[in-house]
Amino acid sequence: MQLLIPAAGMGVRLGGTADHPVSKLLLPVLGQPLISHILQMASAVAEFSRIIVVLGPDYETAFRTIRNVASGILWNSDTEVVCVKNSNYKSTNVAYSLYLVRRYLEGDVVIHNGDVLVTPALFEKLVIRRRRIQRSNDSIGAWVLAEKTSTIPEYQTKIVADDKGVVIEIGKTVSSGPNGLYMDLCCLTSQATSIFRDELCTFVRRGQLNAFYSEALNGLASRLLLGTVWSEGLPWFELDKTQDLERLSLVAPEIVRQISRRKLGSVAKVTSVDGSTLQ
Repeated sequence: MQLLIPAAGMGVRLGGTADHPVSKLLLPVLGQPLISHILQMASAVAEFSRIIVVLGPDYETAFRTIRNVASGILWNSDTEVVCVKNSNYKSTNVAYSLYLVRRYLEGDVVIHNGDVLVTPALFEKLVIRRRRIQRSNDSIGAWVLAEKTSTIPEYQTKIVADDKGVVIEIGKTVSSGPNGLYMDLCCLTSQATSIFRDELCTFVRRGQLNAFYSEALNGLASRLLLGTVWSEGLPWFELDKTQDLERLSLVAPEIVRQISRRKLGSVAKVTSVDGSTLQ
């Protein structure tokens, strides 16, 4: 299984600009950069053969931070951390960042936005649910993590799901009333990963470099059943706008307290790649 972390945004709603972008995964959360908590949680909950982080602003600083963080984490499997540079981050969106690393979109993949942190129980719930349903040969090929709500800001990704939790529609805008907020985490099986990759390639062929990757998930939902894993009140947060920084003191301590450190394992190999060289 692979973990893909898109984190090439400029942090516009946090005050970032093209000249002075804000790299969200470097923002401090209880004294450590956000990416440190994400990687610590991933190492404790699941086995990942590879972790791919797509970076944009302040690439060198972000790469050094990730390298330093990863060197202090013990993984329960041989793990490689690949930092990929999106040089076009000023004029592209997350779907393009994921397109850059399409060569890694194979097999089972978890996509975890670089500005989100959920409690380990939620992360585990997403992964464990996938394994259980695979064993029962269910037709669902991918799952999204979501919070049940119908009050969703315009800029957030909305979900319309049926009574069984199957996604009918997902995107910034939906044709009917939403009943869920997408929490920017999803888990794709190998069958879904192939379709998702095709959707991303279609966007780039059409010149839609500013597409949101939820549009690719929506295309996936039209071709393969997309399930929902509900948060059910478990804590999480997103660093998207300035008000979110104020919520950190209320939510972050509880989440970070639940992230355990492995005492045995191996140190990840960390490499740097220019996304323009990937085919």
